[in-house]
Amino acid sequence: MNKDKPIKVLIVDDEVLIVDLLCSVMEAMEGVIPLKAFDGLEALDLFNEEKPDIVFSDIYMPKLNGLVLLRKIKEIDKAVPVIIFTGYRHFSQMAATARVKPDSFLEKPLNIQKFIEIMYYYFPKLRKR
Repeated sequence: MNKDKPIKVLIVDDEVLIVDLLCSVMEAMEGVIPLKAFDGLEALDLFNEEKPDIVFSDIYMPKLNGLVLLRKIKEIDKAVPVIIFTGYRHFSQMAATARVKPDSFLEKPLNIQKFIEIMYYYFPKLRKR
């Protein structure tokens, strides 16, 4: 990925307000294209169609939960960072021992500053792809 190519960011959550909030934050960032999905199955379809560079996903969602989505994304492309967010602290411990691990975690309620920090942490890596 070069500096001129926009970074596609897929946000997945069944809470519309969270998806809209995170997408509005990304729309203020130069060179970022936010993509929205409201359940795991929709996210997987969008992942295959749009080939996002990074994914932020909730765990508890209809049709396909976030951990299954994580596993399926990593089967398709291990290099795509997947950041899981959840309001349940025990999931970060459980997922840390899973066969396929998320690249990072964000706890709910979401801290927008932490979200931005994670975005900027991954930007240089994504631009090198």
